[in-house]
Amino acid sequence: MYPACSCTHSRVCKTGIILYNPFYLKDWTIIRPGGLKDGPRTGRAILTQDTQASGFVHRADVADAIVQVLGCEDGRCTRKVFTVVDPVLKPGYAYKPFSL
Repeated sequence: MYPACSCTHSRVCKTGIILYNPFYLKDWTIIRPGGLKDGPRTGRAILTQDTQASGFVHRADVADAIVQVLGCEDGRCTRKVFTVVDPVLKPGYAYKPFSL
């Protein structure tokens, strides 16, 4: 059983489970990787804000993307949702890369 909470940064869904609202936080970033593949870093992965983007990416490339986003100090990477994919692993889709 999940406890009830009346905090402004929480909400209760129909099942009574408290869902945390990340939009309450000042600085947040969500990084959504494509399908994860094993293997060495390729350096081909891109960050995109394209909500339709899908594909595959190597785990090591996701780690590199996370480090790049953490190093983004000018605020361009906060309060955004990114997808990390390797365009070579899904050719034919026109990805719109986010430049850091």
